[in-house]
Amino acid sequence: MPSLAGYGWQVGWAFQCLWQLCFAREALPAFYLSTIALFGATATFAIVLLRLWALADRREGRVQPLVLLLFYIPTSVNTAWLSVATCLGVLVTAGAQGLPLAAQGPPAVALALVACGVGVWVLVTRRDGAYGLTLLWALVAAVGRHERGSLVESTLLVLIAVVGLFTILAFTRQRQKRDGARSESDVERQEQLLLERQESSLAHHAPARQLSRQESSRQEGGLMQQGSTGHLASMGSADHKGINLTSIVVQR
Repeated sequence: MPSLAGYGWQVGWAFQCLWQLCFAREALPAFYLSTIALFGATATFAIVLLRLWALADRREGRVQPLVLLLFYIPTSVNTAWLSVATCLGVLVTAGAQGLPLAAQGPPAVALALVACGVGVWVLVTRRDGAYGLTLLWALVAAVGRHERGSLVESTLLVLIAVVGLFTILAFTRQRQKRDGARSESDVERQEQLLLERQESSLAHHAPARQLSRQESSRQEGGLMQQGSTGHLASMGSADHKGINLTSIVVQR
């Protein structure tokens, strides 16, 4: 695990620390640096998340609960939050350059569509409920930054509904997958128990079958011995009769 994603986490958190330091300056050059730092953090944590997903696929989705809690969920939550924070960072930098708030509407809508499009893709392909919940929280927080009834607010409300629906579907599919895996495990366990019972039954009846075979062999051997004895006795009787007849002929 450290060799796979450890350096990515370190670089990502370094970008976030740089963003916090620059954003607190509230100066135009600092806003530029903070925006660059946000893009760097988002890209780094996205790469780490992709690597974690690839690792889970190689293990057929069998991830230990502690690893899921300490590595997968925090990375997913941070990546989702950074995707929205980067969009806001771009708008803040544009506003610091003198772009009026009214003119920020179309860029804000475009950035929100991109962030939510990525989020929906994650929810559909990975069923990552933590990513969806974090994205919902960030979108709700972003709604308060815009005027009521504005294009940006209306777009964000629609996107919140869409992301919320796909998040529910992701949790539902994830639960169905767990139930299906549990059912397959139960079936495999029952088949294993049945096989063990059959093997135990065969092992239990094997000595009796061996004794039966030995008894049959003894009986066949006794019958063969009796037949041989009778055959020899009949041959001896015939020889005796032949001797008697020869003696009678000689006497005559």
